[in-house]
Amino acid sequence: MTPIFLINLDSSKDRLAFMQAQAEALGLSFERIAAVEGRNVPSWLKAEFADSSRMSDGAVGCYASHLIAAQI
Repeated sequence: MTPIFLINLDSSKDRLAFMQAQAEALGLSFERIAAVEGRNVPSWLKAEFADSSRMSDGAVGCYASHLIAAQI
């Protein structure tokens, strides 16, 4: 089975609980990936955002989180 990833901010505990309930109801399991908060990207990804001045902080975090998921 193809793995399922859930990108989730550490502070979004309610969303995580909701998604766990949804997955259980469907008989699915997932691997949680801690989402990147804004521009607080890991050092190995900083070069990807060197010219990101037109991106919002949320967009940077979202994109970085998906890059992490893709690497996994």
